[in-house]
Amino acid sequence: MNSADINRKTRRKNRTRGFTLIELLAVIAVIAILCTIIFWMFGPLMENKERKQAQIELEALRLSLSEFVRLRGEYPHCPNRICGDSETLFLSLIGFHNERGKLQIPPYRSVVHESLFTMPEEFDVAKIPNRAKASKRDFIPYLVDIIKRDVTFLDPWNRAYIYEFPREDGLEGYKLFSAGPDGLVSTDKNGNKDSDLDNVE
Repeated sequence: MNSADINRKTRRKNRTRGFTLIELLAVIAVIAILCTIIFWMFGPLMENKERKQAQIELEALRLSLSEFVRLRGEYPHCPNRICGDSETLFLSLIGFHNERGKLQIPPYRSVVHESLFTMPEEFDVAKIPNRAKASKRDFIPYLVDIIKRDVTFLDPWNRAYIYEFPREDGLEGYKLFSAGPDGLVSTDKNGNKDSDLDNVE
């Protein structure tokens, strides 16, 4: 066997060892193009799914609000502005906020559908510290620690549903909506929250 045959065999072995850099780059480019096409095709479907979920949750919250008003005679509100509107909505519907806008302990029966929120099984009203019972400022951090989440109802984009009562635009009743995928809320010429194109109401 001469040296030319040995060189040929060595080259053949080297060729079968792996892909060249060009081949790897071509495969990566094809995968990137396929991912772009899949995202382009299924992105709007995912957004529509999230919008539908937000509409269902908003309807469930509106039913819960109607039940709260039927039982208590008032919309959830916090006259001293200790908690934000979204926190007021949450605390009221789960029973810890009464019709006068005060802390309610022991809590009223929750009017929220269990798909939106349920208290942890280990929660015991008797174990609420006296300090938390006496002040909303102390109760909210205590509750956050118990439920391991913010005291708001979150939309599919993980932002709080926006609740207004009284309404900033001066109209009667309340306003409840999601700021949508971008999380932005536009304002009208008077500075009131206005409908953004991607808001879910």
